Order: sequence, then structure tokens, then C-alpha cells
Amino acid sequence: MVGPMECPNCRTAAYRSRLDEYESLYFHTHHLHRLRTTNEPPSEDEADYVHNTVLCAIQDDTDNVDARLVELQSAANALIQERNRLVQYANGFKLLLSPIRRLPPELLMEIFQHACARHGWLHFFHRAHMHWVIPQVCRKWRTIALSCPPLWSSIVAVLRPTFPPTSTLDAILHRSGTHPINIRVLVGDNHYDDPHVRDLIAPIRAHSSRWRSLRATLPYFATDFTLDILQGSYPFFTD
Repeated sequence: MVGPMECPNCRTAAYRSRLDEYESLYFHTHHLHRLRTTNEPPSEDEADYVHNTVLCAIQDDTDNVDARLVELQSAANALIQERNRLVQYANGFKLLLSPIRRLPPELLMEIFQHACARHGWLHFFHRAHMHWVIPQVCRKWRTIALSCPPLWSSIVAVLRPTFPPTSTLDAILHRSGTHPINIRVLVGDNHYDDPHVRDLIAPIRAHSSRWRSLRATLPYFATDFTLDILQGSYPFFTD
């Protein structure tokens, strides 16, 4: 059985198990021995005792255990939440001591370049690329990333009406400084004559003197568009 008790420390209700009493009652009670060892039906008194005394007591104790389990589960959930928050705070404080904080800017630049290289060229519509993620980590990383021309020297520009403003493309190209740049331009059949797409040619062409490679995927009939892009000089051009 399970019966209520009072905890001597916190003065709240506690419980003690009375399973031993049930075990003794089941195995060692003389007037129940016959029922355990035979298939004879119980007498009215035996049936009344088992049903109205023993089983009722067990049901009460089972209800008490269920109630206690609910309390313990609630307490366990609260402790789990508290532990999770403690772990979060611990991780936060550990980050304050992270060795990466001590790395010099030139080493961080190398790390940034390797991280971006795994994602390939900078793509304006892939905002999960490291080129976009790294500058958003903190002010220091942003300053270092924006002052690292190689990070911004290989660009994929899928020109379409929803492309960012011309000023955005121009800003990215300026971040590459004087570093030779690689550009891949893609224009769909339905977009080559869009005014915004046409405007985007200007910043690309303005940096032609730093082109190392230019790959253009254009409609075969967009000859004027192709010629417009190719205006300029390109002393570094190799591809």
C-alpha cells in the first residue's frame, strides 16, 4: 500500500510503500491460502473481503501513486527546463572565453576565405552563403570581411527584375577593391530587355578593367545585350 506521511524536512506530504503488506496478505494469510492453491470458488465472506477490503485499498493506493507520479513528472519537467537554461547560460559564458576572439584579423580573413570557398561564388539570391552570413555575426567580423577583397571577387549575377538594386551590385563590386574579379552573368529569355536588368550592366561594365573572367549565359538573340556588356577594357582577362 501507499500511505501519506509528512516529510520531516519540508513538512510536505510524502508517501511510503505498503507493497510488503500486500505481499504478506497474498502469500501468508491463512484464509486466502485455499484460494491461491486451488480453483475452488471463494466463499461469500472471502469474496467480500477481497473485493471490498483488499481491492478497494489497492485502488486507493494506485490512485495515490498516479497522483504522485503526476506531481513528480511536473517537478521533473520544471527541473529539466531549469537545467536547459543553465546549460544555455554556461554555453554563453564559455563563448565569452572562445579562443577565436584572440585570432588576429589576417588569420580570420584566411578562415573566412576558406569558409566562403566551400560555398562557391557569391550568389545574390543565396543568402545562406557564408559571404552573407559572416558579416552578420558581429561588428568586428563585418569590418574584417568587408575589408577582404578576395571574398567579393567571384560573383554570380542572375539578372532579373527581382534582382537587388543597382547600388547593391555596385557596392559588392567595390568591396573587391583592386582585386581581379570573376563574374558569371545569367539572363533569361524573358528578362534581357527589362529596364532594371539593362541598368545592372553599368556597374558590371564599370569594373571591366579588373575582369579576370566573364561567363555570360544570355539568349542567343540578345546580341545588343552582349555587346553592351563587353564594352570596356580588360587587361586581366583570361577567360
